[in-house]
Amino acid sequence: MADVFPSSLIYRENPNLRLGIKSSLNSFKQLLASLYIIYKSCANPSKVLFSEEVNVGDNIAICLSKKLLVRINELFPQLPNLQDRINQSPLFKSQCESLQVGLELFLHLGKIDFVENGKQERKGENRYNKMLAFSDKMLVLDAYLSMQAEYTDLLLNNWLNGDECGDKFEDGLKSILSTFIIDCCYKIKKTDGSEVVFNLENICKVLEKGDSALFKSAEIVGPLRVLNSYIGENMLPDIVKGKGVYCVDNLENLKRKAPMVSTSLDLVVRKLPGQVDNQENNQKPPVTQSEINQTYRPYITAIKSKPFLLLAGISGTGKSRIVRELARACWCVDSPEYKDHKPKNFEMVQVKPNWHDSSELIGYVSRLGDEPTFIAGDFLKFVVRAWENESTPYFLCLDEMNLAPVEQYFAEYLSVVESRKCNETGKVVTDPILKPEFEKEGNGEHAEFVPKAWYKKLIDELLVDCSDSQKDVLKQQFIDEGITIPQNLIIVGTVNMDETTFSFSRKVLDRAMTIEMNEVDLYGGLTSRHEQIGKLNFEDLVGDKVEGVDVYQENQEICNQAILYLQEINAVLEGTPFKIAYRTRNEFLLYVVNNLPYRKNSQGLEMTQNEVVARALDEITSMKILSRIEGDEEKVKAELLASLKEVVSKMLPENMRDSSVSLAKLDEMEKKLSSGYTSFWS
Repeated sequence: MADVFPSSLIYRENPNLRLGIKSSLNSFKQLLASLYIIYKSCANPSKVLFSEEVNVGDNIAICLSKKLLVRINELFPQLPNLQDRINQSPLFKSQCESLQVGLELFLHLGKIDFVENGKQERKGENRYNKMLAFSDKMLVLDAYLSMQAEYTDLLLNNWLNGDECGDKFEDGLKSILSTFIIDCCYKIKKTDGSEVVFNLENICKVLEKGDSALFKSAEIVGPLRVLNSYIGENMLPDIVKGKGVYCVDNLENLKRKAPMVSTSLDLVVRKLPGQVDNQENNQKPPVTQSEINQTYRPYITAIKSKPFLLLAGISGTGKSRIVRELARACWCVDSPEYKDHKPKNFEMVQVKPNWHDSSELIGYVSRLGDEPTFIAGDFLKFVVRAWENESTPYFLCLDEMNLAPVEQYFAEYLSVVESRKCNETGKVVTDPILKPEFEKEGNGEHAEFVPKAWYKKLIDELLVDCSDSQKDVLKQQFIDEGITIPQNLIIVGTVNMDETTFSFSRKVLDRAMTIEMNEVDLYGGLTSRHEQIGKLNFEDLVGDKVEGVDVYQENQEICNQAILYLQEINAVLEGTPFKIAYRTRNEFLLYVVNNLPYRKNSQGLEMTQNEVVARALDEITSMKILSRIEGDEEKVKAELLASLKEVVSKMLPENMRDSSVSLAKLDEMEKKLSSGYTSFWS
C-alpha cells in the first residue's frame, strides 16, 4: 500500500476567551490532584464520564461515578478517603463555566462540558453531570509525576487537603504548570472605563524591573479572577499576590524566565484581542468567508488551482494593486513591511517592449572578463527568495505582461510550469528553470564532475542573505536539482489589450488562469485606502494538488458533474481549434474542488453544493474556454457562441443566470462578432 500523507491543515476557530465572565475558581491543588487521579484511572482520556447526579434535598449534586471510583481505589490504595476528598474538589463543587475557564483557557489541561446539552449552572446550587476530554498536557504531567512514585503519593495526599509539600519535587511540578498558562489572556476594566488585555508576558516585563504590577480595577473578570486565585495559592513560581498587586518573590529567577516566556509566545499562533498595554492593536481581522465570496474568492481559488494568473482589464482598475495586497495579506502583520505596504514576498517587474528572450528575467552568462559570470535577473533572484521562506506565498507581478511577446521572454517558465507534479512526500516539484552545468575535475579513477565555477559563484551570490543552516541545504539542492520553481511562488501578469500590446497565444492561455477586471466602482477606495483582504494562510493560496487524479477519488460525484459539462462544451467546439484536452480538464476539476469550502454568495447567503459547483464551472468557463476563442466570422461562427450559451445556461440554476460571468461575456462576444471579428479580450 502506498504511503498516504495529510493533504491539509484542520482549521480551528480561536477559543472563546471568556474575558468578561464573573465566575471564579479556587482550591487549585485539590482540583489538579483530583484531575490527575481521574486521568490515571480512566479507560479513554478523550471522553471521561467522571460524575453521576444525586439528589441532595431539593437540589441536584454530582459525585464521583461508582465505576471510576472502583478503578481509583485499585490504583491508589495508599491514599485514604479518596471518594470524599475528590467529591469536595472544585471539579464537583464549582460551576461548569468556571471550570471551563480554569481547565481550558488557563491551564489547557482539557475540555469539560455537560453530558446533556442545554444545562446551565450560573444560578442556584444545582450541579449536573459533566464529561472531560484531556489534552496532551496531561502526558507531560504524568511523565513528571511517574518518575518518583513515593513523592507523587505524598504530593497528591497533601494537595487533596489543600496543603503544600514545600519540596523541590512540588516546585518542579509548579514550574511545569506555569508553562501551560503563558498564552492565557486577561482583561482589566479600568476605573476610567477603558479596558486592557494582557497576558503573563506583560506581568513579567513589569516585575523584572522590580516594580509591582497593579491589578486593582473597576472590575476583575474572567481568567484574571482565576489567575488571582492561582497566585494567591502560591502556585506560580517567583510571583506572589499582595493587596491589589503582584510582587516578585525571586527576582533573579524571574529575570531569567521572562525572556523565555516571550520566546514561547512568539511560537503561539493566537494573537491577543483588543488592546495590549493600553495601545491600539492595529492587526487586521481575519478574512471572513463572506468577504472572500464577495471579492477575493475567485482570485484565491484560481491561484490555488494554478499559480499562474492573468489579470486583464482596462488601465487603472487596480490589477497590480490587488497582487500587492494579496501578498501583504500573507505577510506578518506586526512587521514594518506590512505597515508600509511593502511586503518582502512581493516583487513588481515592469515588462519592457524590447524583451525577446529570458535574459532580463532569468539572466545570462557574461563572457566579459577572465571567467564567465552569470548575471542573475530579477525573476531568478525572487525565486531564490521564495525558496528561503517556503511557508509564505511569494507573488511576482509582471506588470503589463504583454508589452513584449510572452512566449519569447517567458518561455522557460511556460515550459517548467507544466512539469509540476506531487512527489512521494506530497510536495509540488518542477523541472529546473536554470540547470547546473558541470565540468570534469581530476583524472582517471579520481575524476569527478563538479559544478562550473560560474554556477557555484551564482549560487553563493543568490544565497548571500540566507541563514547558514538553510544556505547549506539550498546550495546542495541547487547543485543536485538545479534551481526549480518553489511551491509557494505565484506568478501574476497584468494585461492591457490595445494597439501597443501583443495578443496571447493559446500556449500561454492554456497554462494560465485568466480573470477580467473591467468593472469599475467609482465609489471604491473612498472609505479605505487599501484592499480589506484580511489575513491569508499558506493553505488558502498554495495547492498541493496539480492534476485531476489528485482530487477525483475523494470527489467523484462532483468531478463527474464537471466532466459531463465539459463533454457538452467539447461537443460544441468539435472541429474548431478551441477544443480542450486533459490540461484544461484537470484545471476545471481543481478549480471546482477548491471552491467547495466557499458556500456563500455575494450577498452572504448560504448556497447549496449544486450552486457552489455551478458558480465555479461558470467562472472557469470564462477563464479557460472563452479566453481562447477569437477570430473572424469564418473561424468563430455565431452558431458556436449561441450553442455555448445554451450549454452554460443549461448548467446554471435559473436563479444564477443573470449573474453569470460566462453568459455576460458570450453576449459581449456575440456583439463584437457582428462587426466581423470577436475576442474574449476587451
